[in-house]
Amino acid sequence: MSSHKRALIIGINKYLCYSSKYCVNDANDLSMTLQRIGFETHIAFDCNLREFGDHINQFLQLIQPNDVVLFYFAGHGKYNRYEYYLLPSDYIYNLRTDQYDYIIRNAINNLMKKIHKTI
Repeated sequence: MSSHKRALIIGINKYLCYSSKYCVNDANDLSMTLQRIGFETHIAFDCNLREFGDHINQFLQLIQPNDVVLFYFAGHGKYNRYEYYLLPSDYIYNLRTDQYDYIIRNAINNLMKKIHKTI
């Protein structure tokens, strides 16, 4: 059975609060490097929560059992109750709800578990 080297690379500079300068550049650099060593790269920039989920789901459709899979995220993250969350571009905590509940609904954690189950 043949295998492929596949990478999902996401870089986010443009946040509603606290934007970054170099995350998209880092994602681009890694994508070019991985392509030189035979990876098929899928790259996305400045994703909101829906777009982030869409990219993950599209990537999951490509993964085969013997594939080498790499996921790279350059952007903001948050640690909450013993778990790490990746923040999409539209994440902004509104202080009106419990932060734990808000982050579960508005950040990337459970979606990453889908990739782990697929491999």
